[in-house]
Amino acid sequence: MHLDEKYGATVNEIYKSGFNNIHTFQNHAGAEFMDRTLAKTIIGFSEYIATQKPDLIVVHGDRVEALAGAIVGSLNNILVAHIEGGEISEL
Repeated sequence: MHLDEKYGATVNEIYKSGFNNIHTFQNHAGAEFMDRTLAKTIIGFSEYIATQKPDLIVVHGDRVEALAGAIVGSLNNILVAHIEGGEISEL
């Protein structure tokens, strides 16, 4: 969603913070089925960790991207830390 103009292209705020190690990946294009978004995210994340070879993957929240990170970490024997999951949103 950070890359999507519909949600304000908030990736620009991340760039403005001065981080220079940002990797972006477009996992969906518009209204897609969640299973396809998950599949694309798993593929993209798997390719990324193959080059980076991390010791730990930190996933945040309960969105499909976090699930993809947990799956990729688990299936590649990489430790996974899940933070801020299961919080309740106020209506």
